[in-house]
Amino acid sequence: MVYIFNSFPADIVIAANAFIIFLGGFETTSSTLAFMFLELAANEEVQEKMREEIRQVEAKYKEITYDSLHELTYMEMVIQETLRLYPPFPTIQRVCTKDYAIPETDVVVEEGTIVVFPILGIHRDEQYFARADAFEPERWREPRAPPPPGVYLPFGDGPSSGLLQTFSFPSLSFPLVPFQTPRKPIKAKQTKRHVQTTGSSK
Repeated sequence: MVYIFNSFPADIVIAANAFIIFLGGFETTSSTLAFMFLELAANEEVQEKMREEIRQVEAKYKEITYDSLHELTYMEMVIQETLRLYPPFPTIQRVCTKDYAIPETDVVVEEGTIVVFPILGIHRDEQYFARADAFEPERWREPRAPPPPGVYLPFGDGPSSGLLQTFSFPSLSFPLVPFQTPRKPIKAKQTKRHVQTTGSSK
């Protein structure tokens, strides 16, 4: 990011980074919640587990606060799985800041080259995630080993990704708290729900 912004005034760089944080932390929340409710409606068992966890934590603290969010571990797994299947940014782009030779190949990525990382494709790759097209929050339950570095990238990679993730988690969690109120599970009227990108062969 420093490389590409070197020729811009400092105030432009600050404004651009503020916009990235806003886009990553707020604008994507509504779309992620929409996909999450779709998956919960299609997976009643997952829906009921999450609702029960919310009820237990709410009974323990009388209300759901920012601090008690960290005890909603199953909800966190649901959010992680939704972000895996439906990452806010299907691809990210980075500018190569110096020539890089890809190990065990003759390929050299030259300085100034824009490199595109297909996050959606990586997240649904069977090489890294068993039954990659299935909505399975349990895959994130500890002590299961996390995916290798550079594989799970719903908010991209780099110094700002952790900030975006921290910024987004409460925004995704609090709207789910009233979800425990309905007596009956919310059901989907159709089961074909995975979104396909334009040009997909599937």
